Amino acid sequence: CIFPGIIYDPLNMEGQLRTYAPSWQLCQARCFSIPGCAHFSFWPDGGCHVSPEGAQQAKAAGFGSELMISGPRECYTAAAPPPPPAPLPPWVPPMINPALLIN
Repeated sequence: CIFPGIIYDPLNMEGQLRTYAPSWQLCQARCFSIPGCAHFSFWPDGGCHVSPEGAQQAKAAGFGSELMISGPRECYTAAAPPPPPAPLPPWVPPMINPALLIN
């Protein structure tokens, strides 16, 4: 769910500035904790930026840009598919008692 070498523009939401985060996961957690945050951008020096809904992805540029990481406020994992239904037993025709047949 993360995008190496990508940042979001605008880089900061209104009222938010660059902060320090020791990992991209903690930068993402910061975004998750801020109402209206939709994306994060993390620099290899620990810089953490949070962006609003509607921010656009942009290719990171400059020294270390390939190490920049961005992503959504939370990663979703696909739910495991439900198990297949149990196979039906083979169909067996009912037994007919010939004594019950009416001539």
